[in-house]
Amino acid sequence: MGDVDPRPTPSVNRYAVRFNAKENARFLPMFEQSGAINKATFIKNFFFSRSLSRSLFSMKTHGFSSVSCPR
Repeated sequence: MGDVDPRPTPSVNRYAVRFNAKENARFLPMFEQSGAINKATFIKNFFFSRSLSRSLFSMKTHGFSSVSCPR
């Protein structure tokens, strides 16, 4: 097998987040609406204030709109 090139900025610091049932009930819909690849990416973007948004289709106007996810 060939050697793998090291990443220029490896992510070596890891953290754990624990939610109670109520917090998890708030977190999961926000994560699902964000379209993030995984929960770690969602949390990282959330903490560093990157814009998270989702596209919605309105049956009333028959058009798409972009909405920021609530904090």
